Amino acid sequence: MKKIWLLTFWLSLVGCTSDTTAPKTLASKEMIIDKISNLSSLGTVEYTLSKIISVDHKIWYAWGARKILMSANCYVKAGIDFKGIKITNIDDSTKTISVLVPHPEILTINIPPNEIVLLYEKIGYFRRKFSSEELNDFQAQAETDIKLKVYQLPILDEAKKNGKIFLRKFLRNFGFTTINITYE
Repeated sequence: MKKIWLLTFWLSLVGCTSDTTAPKTLASKEMIIDKISNLSSLGTVEYTLSKIISVDHKIWYAWGARKILMSANCYVKAGIDFKGIKITNIDDSTKTISVLVPHPEILTINIPPNEIVLLYEKIGYFRRKFSSEELNDFQAQAETDIKLKVYQLPILDEAKKNGKIFLRKFLRNFGFTTINITYE
């Protein structure tokens, strides 16, 4: 009985002490570039924005109100194009890698048509309803406003920060302990 218990204890110790966290040899530059470029573009942050579209159409010769209020949701993804990453230095002895990363960019801006909602409409008795063309123009203007607003938000800064975090973890899996990341 003691032999079985000692054998079980020894096997559990051997199983617990095996080092599977870091590879014995570092990956080659070509292998790392291949693995990174297979990632293509990585969206590192996603924002959900809402835009309120308000139109009060007044003309001097028309009598009565013509107003509309709509809401539009927009999904914005930003990230890094990993095909543009360049490895500038690998030092096997110190397990150091230096990479040059392109700046984050807006990857997608998506405004689903089913998430544009009419909230309020008031048409005076002597006025005509808003046409489909006018509604489309309002939506197009909202999309333009959202695209301009995206660059005023910290979305690209967050994408850069998250990209660094991801890249550090990714390269640690190849056995690197010191990872230098700089942006172009």
